[in-house]
Amino acid sequence: MRNPTHTGGMLAGVSAVLTAIASSACCWLPLTLIAFGVSAGSIGTWFERYRLPFLAITFLLLATAFYIVYFRAPKACAEDTGCKCNKPSGRWIKGMLWVSTIIAIAFAAFPRYVNAFITPNRPDAPAKQVAADLVSKTIPIQGMSCKACAVSLQNDLQSLPGVVGVEVSYETKSATVTFDPDQLEPVPAIRESITKAGYRVRSE
Repeated sequence: MRNPTHTGGMLAGVSAVLTAIASSACCWLPLTLIAFGVSAGSIGTWFERYRLPFLAITFLLLATAFYIVYFRAPKACAEDTGCKCNKPSGRWIKGMLWVSTIIAIAFAAFPRYVNAFITPNRPDAPAKQVAADLVSKTIPIQGMSCKACAVSLQNDLQSLPGVVGVEVSYETKSATVTFDPDQLEPVPAIRESITKAGYRVRSE
């Protein structure tokens, strides 16, 4: 018979993995949506807003799982003369807990190494910039938490009418947009798109 405290420990470990996945959704979710041709919009910024609470819950659940599996479970077996839990089962539960911990930490730290999954921004082809009266505008941005934010925002800006080139840099926290000035109020449209994506335009 499986020790119910072991079951509680595994539930806490699995819950920790789920909250860790949610804590890094600000980075992996926009990239996934873009890969399927879906606009990420402000989804990433919503998860970014709650990243710290998700991380706190993740590590609290991990601590709870380790306490249950390593301290509470042996004590429960010692006090229950009818306990039928066995050592192989206990080793399996502990192994699964450590696997869950590694997965949770990998997801929690995803924004730190997301760059490895993103190809560098490439300048738009010269054929797109044939008009002599194109204008480039660099706009400083606040609120980007990782390079995935830059990729998501660049995807949104490229869809604006009149925009022929976009390069969003997470390192400099800015977006350089090349556009046709004959379009109706292009700069306000660019600023509005940045705001809708959940970021803020810094005062220049």
